[in-house]
Amino acid sequence: MVKVLNANKWLMGRLRHVYKNETKSGKTVTKKVIALCVSDTESAEIYINETVNNDFFKSDATYTHYTDIIKKYDLGMSGKQIDNNDGKLFEFGVITDEAETQICVHMCISHMIADGYTMFQIYKQLDFENVEVFSMNANRVENYDEICDKLSMIPVGIKSVDSMIKFAEATVVPTLKKGVAQKWKGKVLKQFLYKFDKHEIEKRKLQYQEECEQLDLKFVSTNDS
Repeated sequence: MVKVLNANKWLMGRLRHVYKNETKSGKTVTKKVIALCVSDTESAEIYINETVNNDFFKSDATYTHYTDIIKKYDLGMSGKQIDNNDGKLFEFGVITDEAETQICVHMCISHMIADGYTMFQIYKQLDFENVEVFSMNANRVENYDEICDKLSMIPVGIKSVDSMIKFAEATVVPTLKKGVAQKWKGKVLKQFLYKFDKHEIEKRKLQYQEECEQLDLKFVSTNDS
């Protein structure tokens, strides 16, 4: 994990308010923006927690048993992390038992700098048998809005910068009206519960595993806890 962090130093960054000049209507305007700043002297080791906890690996433990313990390592993402030297945006953890026969790997990362795909790429690099550590450092582009408009699935005629406004107009107001109807007008609250067929999941996983073996590939199931 140290190699991953050193190859992606932005994971060890801090959010800062900075000022940049923009030209609007022929005039230079100073704008306050949030930037991700990284120190050249930052040490990767302080972003990795290694803990020994035998109680964590109970055979009859519930899902909340695990989440309650892992939540202790949550960074508590909030606006307080901006302009805060202690406001880490990433943390990686390893929990083992004393015999080191069981292991749990967990990660906490701010949505301000990453998403689910980023986490997948980080976990992917831990498979040293098949994947070399690589850099995911972002490259600045000047025509970002144009690229978003070109690649976006948003309906033609709506710019990406205006998409959230359109989304809010289409969803937030109806949601509020629905809440009012349920709370004060006594309308029935419709709830739906979806359950997974575990036998079907195991069947599909076995199928994919066999197909991967035929292709000399390693099968990894993302829904394994």
